[in-house]
Amino acid sequence: MATTKTKRGLRPGHGLAVAGLILGYLVVVPALIVSGLILTHPVTLAQWINTFFDGIDP
Repeated sequence: MATTKTKRGLRPGHGLAVAGLILGYLVVVPALIVSGLILTHPVTLAQWINTFFDGIDP
């Protein structure tokens, strides 16, 4: 909605509207991928996370 209003010149801030869309997609797409992995392979993902964090020194 914001991109159409700003593109027609009714309001300023078209760049901010586009940036908001891009940032939103950058958050939603990986979240959907991780959710899909958790639903399809919960044990494998848990093992991968454990091995990943075991390698980090506190």
